[in-house]
This record gives sequence, structure tokens and C-alpha cells, in this order.
Amino acid sequence: MNYGVIDYYGGKQHPADKSAEEIWLKVAKKRLVSQKIGINQGNERLAAFLRPDPIDGQPKFLINYSCQGLISELGGCLNPETKEISPYRWKTDRSGIIVGKTPDDKNNHSVRAVVYGLVDKFGYSPPVTQERRGTTNVYRW
Repeated sequence: MNYGVIDYYGGKQHPADKSAEEIWLKVAKKRLVSQKIGINQGNERLAAFLRPDPIDGQPKFLINYSCQGLISELGGCLNPETKEISPYRWKTDRSGIIVGKTPDDKNNHSVRAVVYGLVDKFGYSPPVTQERRGTTNVYRW
């Protein structure tokens, strides 16, 4: 593969003299592509790949057990760095009620990386309604 995907905003920033996209191209000879991806639209694309296929009952995306960062963000294990439970969640008020229309933008680096790749390769999914998503404060994959 001669290209990869990168966060739209992070890849174009110039904290020093070169952006992450420019460094990857120069050092690794890899062209990185980026596009703006809405949080909910990207998460729905990942959720669609994790849902069992209605015909064969199999998901379209499998996660290797060694991907502990991704698994922890999805709520499946402790965070491998902090050893704490810290899944990617919806924003909530003090009483635990979901607020806003997007999840809290933290504990999601691995999830977002997977989303960038899936959307780049396969495009978006149709939107999911609140009824299908569920009402808990953890994003339902």
C-alpha cells in the first residue's frame, strides 16, 4: 500500500516546519489522504461493519485481541496505558443523562483511526436513529 489515511486537522497542522502529511511523504514515501468526517457519520460506518451480517451472522470487521487500545475505547477492556476503564462515551450531565448530539471527543484515537480508513475505503453508511443506537452513555457498537 502506497498511501494511508490521517486525521484531517492533525495531518495538516504545522507545529514546526512540516505537517504530519509532509513528514510521512518525505520519510516513509507514503502519501496520506484526509477528509473531514463527521463524528456520528464516521461512528455509524464503524458500527455498520461491527454489526452481524443479516445473512451469514458474521461482522465485516474483526479486531485482533492485541489491539488493546481500540478494544478499551469500545468498552471491552481496561485502557492499556492507564489501567482504568475509559471508553469512548456520549457526553452526559452530572446525573448521567446524555446531552448533545455527538459523543465526547476523547478516548477515541483508535476508533477515529479505524473510521478514517473505513470511510476512505468504503464511504459512509446511512444514518442511525436514536432508537437503533440505544440510550446508554457508551456508544453502542
